Amino acid sequence: MHDRAPRLLAALLGCAAFLTFWAAPAAAEDFPPAPPLPALDPLAAPADDAPPPAEAPEAPDAPAPADAAPDPVDAPADAAVILEDVTAQPEAAPTTRMTRGKPARWYVGVEAGVGLYDDPDGIMGLPVAGAPPSYSWSPISHDPGFAARLTVGHYWKQCQRLELRGSYQGWSADSSQTGRFGFSNVPGGAVIPSPTSMATLENEAHLWSLEFNWWKTIPSSQRSRFSWGLGARVISLTDKAIAKDWVGLAPDAYLEGKARNTLWALQAMGAWHLRPTRRFQIDVIGKVLGGALNRDLSEKDTSIVTGGPTSNAKRERTDFGWGAEAEVKATWRPWARVGITASYTLLFLDDVSRGHEILDFSQAATGSLQITDAKDSMLVHSFFLGVHFDI
Repeated sequence: MHDRAPRLLAALLGCAAFLTFWAAPAAAEDFPPAPPLPALDPLAAPADDAPPPAEAPEAPDAPAPADAAPDPVDAPADAAVILEDVTAQPEAAPTTRMTRGKPARWYVGVEAGVGLYDDPDGIMGLPVAGAPPSYSWSPISHDPGFAARLTVGHYWKQCQRLELRGSYQGWSADSSQTGRFGFSNVPGGAVIPSPTSMATLENEAHLWSLEFNWWKTIPSSQRSRFSWGLGARVISLTDKAIAKDWVGLAPDAYLEGKARNTLWALQAMGAWHLRPTRRFQIDVIGKVLGGALNRDLSEKDTSIVTGGPTSNAKRERTDFGWGAEAEVKATWRPWARVGITASYTLLFLDDVSRGHEILDFSQAATGSLQITDAKDSMLVHSFFLGVHFDI
């Protein structure tokens, strides 16, 4: 994972740099300085098919004043945010991509950052008395993991937009320890301590998310607006716990617990958009999702409670699962169609399984460890920096 992260980050930054230099000249060309239009909502821009402003009829006996303000422009409230105030200029020459004053119909967001994942806790196996103590998952502490997110959206109707968003995050951490673990031949039986040994305990996790959303904007004031929407989403969280590199047990000793959680969900969303200045915007977004949660659990061990490899234990269940997500994002626009973004996202998932929690050391008479149907809740904190393009 760590070998792929620099290449993924370099590719994202290269794509962002190319789009920035491509969009910046267009923004300067499409939006030269112009006198402000008082009636234009600063959170909106004229639509492609908006009619030209109607001219007020002149009185037959008196010409209109030279400094009369133009008529208001009826603009959609959810067009791409264009931060330059504009007025109609029929004599202006069209550009190659967009004429001046027309809003973008597509937007793209490219983001990279770090994510914080819950560290595992608890001992490995059944508790044993005396010294040395039981192996523990608690010393494993995850460093911030690599995170990336890509968003593509389209304004398909007035005050409505469609959005596709995908993200990935990954973590890996380990701890070398000296200790023992306990096991029993039958549930509730006497605890049998393992020989004192050394091992490396490792926890690895990967989180993928893909969502398709429909948003509806409710026009309100010139500085703020509200949106609500519905969407479909799939989230995949794979958590793997490994005990390896044993010294004191058989040379081929190995233990692995793996939990793959896949949530197929529908989600309801709400957002508040605030623009205190023409070039700065804050978005607060909340999502609640629920649907079918599939938990695919597996375990394999070699020479842990018996000599030699054993057959893998597997268990799969599908139940109702749910989660929630909150996001706060700030956008600063150095150009009309290019924004620099910084965001924080908190993802909560309930009733998911983790690799170290599903290992059952209480049925060693079977010749192998087994799986216990353990569930837990999960919090993932993510911090992103990115670039937003209106196209």
